[in-house]
Amino acid sequence: MKKGNVYRIVIGSLSIDDVLEDLGIARSTFYEWRVTNRGPKVKRLPNGAIRIRIADYEEWLASLDEDEGKEAA
Repeated sequence: MKKGNVYRIVIGSLSIDDVLEDLGIARSTFYEWRVTNRGPKVKRLPNGAIRIRIADYEEWLASLDEDEGKEAA
């Protein structure tokens, strides 16, 4: 998430670019995950833009930690 952009924090959602920057992945990787249901939940806005709720993003990240723990066991 870009520092200083209070608007995104206030509405509680991230853009795809925010997620790409946070994870350090390519846009194509994000869309591949989205198509295969391996990425965070997204919402399409009426203008066509895609947003990821911060709560959904954090939940998705936490689920990755849980999956990692299952594989190690």
